[in-house]
Amino acid sequence: MVDGQQATVTLNDVFYVPGATNGLFSIGLAAEQGFDFDYDRQTEDFRVQDEGRTVIVASPHEATWGFQVTHPSNGNYVGPQDQPLSNFTAAEGVASLKLWHERLGHTCPQYLKMMVDKGLVRGMLMKQRDLDTCDACHIGKQKKKPHLKKLERNTKTPNQVVYADLLIPSKDNGTRFEAVLIIMDGFSRFVTLHMLTTTSG
Repeated sequence: MVDGQQATVTLNDVFYVPGATNGLFSIGLAAEQGFDFDYDRQTEDFRVQDEGRTVIVASPHEATWGFQVTHPSNGNYVGPQDQPLSNFTAAEGVASLKLWHERLGHTCPQYLKMMVDKGLVRGMLMKQRDLDTCDACHIGKQKKKPHLKKLERNTKTPNQVVYADLLIPSKDNGTRFEAVLIIMDGFSRFVTLHMLTTTSG
């Protein structure tokens, strides 16, 4: 009803949800189908026009604009009834064990349960603590290379490869030495330290 007159509006390509008591009106979809829009700053009403005729008047309520509609086939009221509005928000950290397992890089489920039980992570809540078999974990274990029992190196004799590193501590180290030269044999892993009084020459 617009100004006491029955107005008929037809929108194409809409998404119908059976049993829904509330719906959303797409301004973009209506604009694509040739509807015009007008906003009255005094009354804060939002008007939808079709070929110059106002067909919808949406009034503000709780920072949301709404209007009532009836189905043309039977005239039954299909708009929302007057009812108190409520706002429900869910905590962001609430998730199932499976989702936390995937979020944290397939961490062991027992570790995740312990993290929740002991409150080690702020905001981490679990709504379902059972985890079925994880296909990604099974595949990862099947493709994992076995640990080497013996380290294979290309070096076969002492002094074939020698590693050296120069460690320079702070100037106020309490000694007369300015640097430490570390030399390690790549084959035997034998390490030699040389205390240096100067780093020049």
